[in-house]
Amino acid sequence: MRESSLFLKVSFKLGVLWVVMFLLFIVGLVSGVNHFFKLETFSTIEKAQEMIGVDENKLENYSIEDNSLGILESSEVQNIRNVQHLVILKKDLENNVVKLDEEISKNLINQEQAISRYTHMSENGKMFYIVRKIKIYNVEAYLFSYMWDTYQRDLSARLVGDGYKVMLILFWATIITALIITRSITKPIKQTERIVKSIMDQKWVNPPKEYLDDEIGRLMEAVFMMQEKLKDRESESRAFLQSISHDLKTPVMVIRSYAQAIKDDMLIENSLNRTVDVIDREAQYLERRVKNLLFLNSLEKLYADREHFKYINAEWFFENLIERFQMNEKAIELRYVSNIKWIYGHEEGLETAFSNIIENGLRFAKRSILIETESKESVEVIRILNDGPSIDETIIDSLFDAFYRHKEGHFGLGLYIAKRIFDYHGGNIVAYNKEPWVVFEIELPKFAMTVIEESK
Repeated sequence: MRESSLFLKVSFKLGVLWVVMFLLFIVGLVSGVNHFFKLETFSTIEKAQEMIGVDENKLENYSIEDNSLGILESSEVQNIRNVQHLVILKKDLENNVVKLDEEISKNLINQEQAISRYTHMSENGKMFYIVRKIKIYNVEAYLFSYMWDTYQRDLSARLVGDGYKVMLILFWATIITALIITRSITKPIKQTERIVKSIMDQKWVNPPKEYLDDEIGRLMEAVFMMQEKLKDRESESRAFLQSISHDLKTPVMVIRSYAQAIKDDMLIENSLNRTVDVIDREAQYLERRVKNLLFLNSLEKLYADREHFKYINAEWFFENLIERFQMNEKAIELRYVSNIKWIYGHEEGLETAFSNIIENGLRFAKRSILIETESKESVEVIRILNDGPSIDETIIDSLFDAFYRHKEGHFGLGLYIAKRIFDYHGGNIVAYNKEPWVVFEIELPKFAMTVIEESK
């Protein structure tokens, strides 16, 4: 991924924002100034005309003796704040005695109202003029009063020029502001980046005594919380590998020892069958452990697709399960009391989960294991009871942890897998003591159970 500077990004965005805002401001200001001066110019011209009034003696001072209107062709011969007046006889205009710009002449001849406002663009700039219809010695004429936009143009130019200076100042102010802001942001971010990279390499970092009271501080705190979780997970994983290797190594050593004993004709009670039974029992134990590890590795993938979920006949399911265990455990009685018809889920997964719980119970049961079921409004309840010793209340909440190890050395992976399977089914499992039993209680959702029952 291509790296880029946060400072440059912030500076560019702030700079663009300032430029856009400034240009909008300048355009609005110039437009507003132009509009204001346009109204003000026309107002000034009208007031100047009102001061002249209809005094014929005064009007004679502004009459045109010839056809020369050079004053209209230059904006430099007048005071830029003064109004200039011309009196033009209508007949002179119509007879071409007085020559004006074609546009101005047309406006005067076609004017219907007594007073009208006009603007005219020429090479010298914009001219604002007002034409008032008058009569001088009973002769129709026009009082032509005008002002150039020289002052307006000068003022607009000064505004724009000053505006560019302001924009330049704001631009550098933006750069400095962006530098200060980004440094205050990037410093803790870069520090967090270094810490995350160290954690990624499992080089643990000591957390600060206190965190910033803002989003970055909370991010930093979350990073160190993640580090603690990873440290715990690393310790648990190390313990898991040590425990599982011991758990797998033990039956392998027993199998090898008894196999060597057969070679050396050193049999248990001089019975080959008894010796082979020990090897077979340890092989079955080893097989279950390996199966649990493989199943745990594929658990999430297995339940990502629910197309293999189905309704399973509960009586058939649990009786087959009991029969399989009873064949190998003659000393423990396994019983099933049925009060439900169906369970819904992944058959292989549920078989693994319930087998793990029963196998765990067989290690501690004295004489019997009982499976009883109960149907509630929205869930099916399955209880697996064994008459073994009560569970220590201090560890009862840890039984289903992935890295729990019993004091006798048995590793709790089976119960952890069972809980994961029930969780994927939307169910739950808890353990508790109820004299004279130790109870593992499972709840599985019914889903569309009523539809199945109605169809039967």
